[in-house]
Amino acid sequence: MTPVRRVLFLGSKRLGLRVLQALHRLEPAVLVGAGTIDDRDDPRGVPDDLAAFCAGAGLPLAVVADRGGLLDLLRAARPELVVVSGWYRLLAPDVLACAPGGFLGVHPSLLPAYRGGSPLVWAVANGDREVGVSLFTLTEGMDEGDLWAQRAVPVGPLDPIAEVLDRVERATLDLIEATYGDILARRARPRAQRRDGVSYAALRRPEDGLVRWDWPAVRVHDFVRAQSRPYPGAFTTAAGRTVRLWSARPAGVPCFGTPGQVVRVVGDEVHIACGDRSALAVLRVQPDGGPEQPAAAVLGSLRLRLAAGPP
Repeated sequence: MTPVRRVLFLGSKRLGLRVLQALHRLEPAVLVGAGTIDDRDDPRGVPDDLAAFCAGAGLPLAVVADRGGLLDLLRAARPELVVVSGWYRLLAPDVLACAPGGFLGVHPSLLPAYRGGSPLVWAVANGDREVGVSLFTLTEGMDEGDLWAQRAVPVGPLDPIAEVLDRVERATLDLIEATYGDILARRARPRAQRRDGVSYAALRRPEDGLVRWDWPAVRVHDFVRAQSRPYPGAFTTAAGRTVRLWSARPAGVPCFGTPGQVVRVVGDEVHIACGDRSALAVLRVQPDGGPEQPAAAVLGSLRLRLAAGPP
């Protein structure tokens, strides 16, 4: 079969930029342009960096607002293959029909697990000790297409989400390095996803970060580290004000108290009673409208009880 000669990139965020840079470094002659979304209001967005790279590389960049704009871009670029990372939108059949070689997507999970939104946040919140990345063919279904390649990434029990994101980014770029040439040359062949192990993940919103203190401390800790920076942070309510929890760990000793109650203050740490006679050692917090501080500076009163979360 004739090798792929025209590739378009669609995506956003830091990982999307890194993927685009890798595509350009590996096979610059086949890359015909890029499309992105307007994500200037998203703290994870890198629109200026993306624009600067495209300008320096001589790549046309289109900011796509809707399906019509995407169709216009595809019809003008006439790609044989589209590579997608950080698009966050399901693609309609008429869009998918615009590239005869299909749409190659990057998904940060070991598909078929965690199809859908926020897969890494859910995986870390669930205490998974392994995550990963999949290269797959986009279809009308949610992350259901055939797999080109996968790579697993280990997760330690104390790792914050930022470290996991960095590892997954490196694994993604390694996977593209190892497979992209074979995909363009049409030497690689995809395989169907397994029918077992399928799961789906919903998009998370900032308000989903409210801590449930009646959970065991290990579960609360996983919940906190899954939503730490670059995400908006897990939060609680203390004396009527919202407090974000940026760093914590399980206290590791039995504690007795009403969930959400301060059990003890140890230096800068505050130990909060959780479910199952456990406690969370909270290390770094940030009250809304204030700076990040040691937990004891904000929560260091034995009389304090934090809101336990929704029933």
